[in-house]
Amino acid sequence: MNSGALNVAASTKRLLIMQITSGGLVAIGFFWLQGLFSALSTLYGAGISIISLVLLARGVRRAEQTALVSPKQSMGILYLGAVQRFVIVIVLFLIGLMLLKLDALATAVGFVAGQLATIANVRAAK
Repeated sequence: MNSGALNVAASTKRLLIMQITSGGLVAIGFFWLQGLFSALSTLYGAGISIISLVLLARGVRRAEQTALVSPKQSMGILYLGAVQRFVIVIVLFLIGLMLLKLDALATAVGFVAGQLATIANVRAAK
């Protein structure tokens, strides 16, 4: 593994911890204010954010390996990964809201908490 891959792995691990922590804290808040169902809905939303992160990290690793052979193909992997993550996030939201009948606000807040952890991680890295 080269230094770039090691940096991605370390950053992903740090961000994963931040997302789990922020999602857990928000879930505790929802549990305290609205009960177990809302807390579980929040955790589901945070889980969507975590799945998106894992897919992003996997795509970046694949693109980095491919860039050594074909930079153009590497970019294609990144674009395809973005579309894949977008579709998966939408499908997971649909499953949570329509099939599982989760609390929409709590699910969205859980997802946003994970995304805000991503932004905080980027700002901290600067």
